[in-house]
Amino acid sequence: AFLIIDQDLTLTSDLYVGGVIYVVEGVTLTLGPGVTLGMAPGGLLAIDGGLVVLGTDLDPVVIEPISNIGVSSQIRFGDTSSTSTVEFLEVNAIDIFVEGDGVTGFADTTVTDAAIHVWDRTTDFACVRCTLTGTTPDDRISGLNAASITLVDSVVEGGNRGINMELDGSSEPTALSVAGTSFSGQDQACIRVVAAAPASGNPMTISDTTCTGAGGHAIYAGTVSATLTGVTIVDAATNGVKASALSDLVLDDVTVTGAGSTCIDSDGGLSADGVTVSDCGVRGIEGASDVTILNATVSDIGGHGIFVDTGVIAQCSVSDVVGNGIVMNPTTASSIGFCDVDGAATGISGNFVTPNLLTVASSNITGSTGWGVISAMLVDGCYLADNNGETGADPSSVNSGDSSVLDQSTAQASTVSAVLNPESVLVSGTGPQ
Repeated sequence: AFLIIDQDLTLTSDLYVGGVIYVVEGVTLTLGPGVTLGMAPGGLLAIDGGLVVLGTDLDPVVIEPISNIGVSSQIRFGDTSSTSTVEFLEVNAIDIFVEGDGVTGFADTTVTDAAIHVWDRTTDFACVRCTLTGTTPDDRISGLNAASITLVDSVVEGGNRGINMELDGSSEPTALSVAGTSFSGQDQACIRVVAAAPASGNPMTISDTTCTGAGGHAIYAGTVSATLTGVTIVDAATNGVKASALSDLVLDDVTVTGAGSTCIDSDGGLSADGVTVSDCGVRGIEGASDVTILNATVSDIGGHGIFVDTGVIAQCSVSDVVGNGIVMNPTTASSIGFCDVDGAATGISGNFVTPNLLTVASSNITGSTGWGVISAMLVDGCYLADNNGETGADPSSVNSGDSSVLDQSTAQASTVSAVLNPESVLVSGTGPQ
């Protein structure tokens, strides 16, 4: 059957249709409160005009298949369906395709055992107070060449990925904003965005959001400028947060626990403040060059606590790690200051080729099974105690297990400001090794 709706139509009672329902351009189909629209297997609701869903909290509109046997049905919003309004809708086992710039978004909508596909759009698509759930392996929201997707105050359960945005040969910028949303039980990522360079044109903003039990990286940022605030990630199978080399990652008040690999792993830019990571299998925080890590708490890590190349680490706490507490391999001036490291293999480790590039100031290093500090310049106010191997300092001034305070007369006074500007605290020579 092929039903063409070529004039405005309002349904106030249930309708069951086999085949195709086509709403032509300039025409609106309105579904009143409590209406059920039943679709036959393989059916299609194609909207080139408008779809107005007037459900309520107590009487939502329902669109569902007449039978679960056979090919699944589809709802397709064409690129001219800008007059559509969707509120309090329940869609069961019917995939939704939002194509072009039709329909601005959904509110108070539940989609079960199906996916929302947002394709080839130049404007934002928003899902507010949505529940996306079920047992099917689809990406719950799939964005292909989509300029912008917004998800607010929603629940996303199961599926392959919660949100997956990528480009198919396009180099147009893309954006994702997620706020107040919980993700759980995804087979791969809660959130994955892969865009085209440059990263600065592709903002990914995630706030006040939780991700639990992802089967891969919980959040993957590929060539994006990602800002995560108030995000909690629990029990990801691989990394909690993974950012590609062409991405910039900014973290504020982010917590990652129980990741199978590294809690936070950025191959690109990394700036983190107030991050808490624990119980991760390989590393706590891993970064590349020009990293800034402030006020981080790292504990119970199966490998190194913090592992970066160059940058600044300040006011951090690292404890109970199997590998080294903090590892830096600087090629430019870098610094560690006002940090506490307890219960590591080596407390703080620099690069033995360029030990004078790393300064360690006003930090406490205790309980290491090996070195306290190695291959770094120790400046004033460092305290080393109960380290069972070499301290990494001049043995005439600090011996293994000694609780002396290091105070190199050649070093400048250590302040947080100085640590944040490592060039200002570099001293001449090779330093202790």
